[in-house]
Amino acid sequence: MSERVRGIVVHRSIVYGSFARLLTPEERLRCKDENHTHTWTIFVRSAASPSPDTSVPAPKRAEDSDFLPGGADDLSYLFKRVTFKLHESFPQPNRNLDRPPYEVTETGWGEFPLQIRLTFVPEAGEKPIVITHQLKLHHWMPPPLPPPGSAEDFVNVNNTDGGAGMADLGPGIVTTGASSSNTPSQTLQQSITASTSTPNSAAPTPPPPPPPPTGPVYSYQYDELVFTNPTQNFLTLLQGSPPTPLPAQARRRDRPEFTLLQEKEESDKLDEGRRQVVRETDNWRRKLIEAEREAARLKAELARIDEV
Repeated sequence: MSERVRGIVVHRSIVYGSFARLLTPEERLRCKDENHTHTWTIFVRSAASPSPDTSVPAPKRAEDSDFLPGGADDLSYLFKRVTFKLHESFPQPNRNLDRPPYEVTETGWGEFPLQIRLTFVPEAGEKPIVITHQLKLHHWMPPPLPPPGSAEDFVNVNNTDGGAGMADLGPGIVTTGASSSNTPSQTLQQSITASTSTPNSAAPTPPPPPPPPTGPVYSYQYDELVFTNPTQNFLTLLQGSPPTPLPAQARRRDRPEFTLLQEKEESDKLDEGRRQVVRETDNWRRKLIEAEREAARLKAELARIDEV
């Protein structure tokens, strides 16, 4: 193994995750297990996406789009092997891939955590990395609204500024309601009167929730592999395979991809997080100094009392 080059840091961006969609009726007929409802793909790719083929029109329906983000670069110069560890119920749950594309496509009906093991080329001299990814098959919708008149159907009547009020419709759901000219006491009295004097006048039934989306379910993560003080041989490989730069913005609305704008937004979030940590650290440092001063004062006061 060649010597490491000190003072050098090289990073390569990747995207890993899963893509899933409902099986079509034809695919369900061909499926070996009649209980399977979805087809899904677990993948590891370069973060940058190839330039879109503008000659191919966008699909009319989202469920007709089988598209994976990233994949502009061949990552075989990085990985000797990528291993996907599936659920034990799958035949040969450990899937070893020695060359791209680093992806596995299967069918099933349930969500479960997968392990992704990245084994680097021998020139890297680096230990393998294990990543855990939760397979997603469904578009999770917000919890349903409670029935009218239930204990959770509480309306906040503390809004007196004539603007829109806020109605608490259960855990995690807040919706704005129309403004009212009644005062809080009048509103509360009217609600009490309505509930006691007209028990048969049911509240209007809320509209049924919209059906869940049927389009593809994307669940993927951007990450960067950082190589500090790489070996000379590995550095030569890295320099010979520069990554494709990210586009300034998304080039097609129907194609998810990472962009420089997203990179900047993420960098801004990290910078704000660091600033928040510094502010919190300074705040607790001041509190600690004040507490130490108070402790010293109390200790001196106790010493004077003991002397008396």
